[in-house]
Amino acid sequence: MNEDVINKLCVRITLHVGGKVVSYGSGTLVKGKDCFYVVTAHHCIYGDKNAYPNIQPDQIVFQRQQAFNAPFEDIEVLEIIGSDLKEDWAVIKVNHVDNDGTHPHVLATVNFKRNDKIMFSGFQFANKNESRSFNSTVQNGIASGEFRITLADKDTFKAGRDDAKGLSGSGAFLIDGQNFLLTGILKKCEGR
Repeated sequence: MNEDVINKLCVRITLHVGGKVVSYGSGTLVKGKDCFYVVTAHHCIYGDKNAYPNIQPDQIVFQRQQAFNAPFEDIEVLEIIGSDLKEDWAVIKVNHVDNDGTHPHVLATVNFKRNDKIMFSGFQFANKNESRSFNSTVQNGIASGEFRITLADKDTFKAGRDDAKGLSGSGAFLIDGQNFLLTGILKKCEGR
């Protein structure tokens, strides 16, 4: 059940520059007070090393699936609300309607510790058409607003580093009963 909810929050990000798809990433669709936002890594919007500093909303494509293997739905990008190159985060306002009222409620937290179980979900470059969830644990505590997680014992990236590409920007969640607590976003994924 938790995996289904986490996957429902996950969006696939592609950048279209000069008629080409130039980047893939993941993000998390969260509901604000009066609209929806996608939270992701800065490099998922502006490219590695800020390659596309003048990216426009119409060059950013967000898509999500209601369920595993369901068709993709486009989510209209309205505006980039804020981003930080150094801290590697971005928040984008989107036009999304929760018609059936089933979008999961997400809370943010910094109240977690080493060995806590974290789940994240993203669209891997190796399989861009379906999100995949991963179980992991906090490897070390917060330092300078960052922390490391490592895959749980039985979870692996089957193709190594290449398989991990595209997971950047994924939301990392601490699940506490029915509460989905966003602890952060993946900024760098390594296939080891």
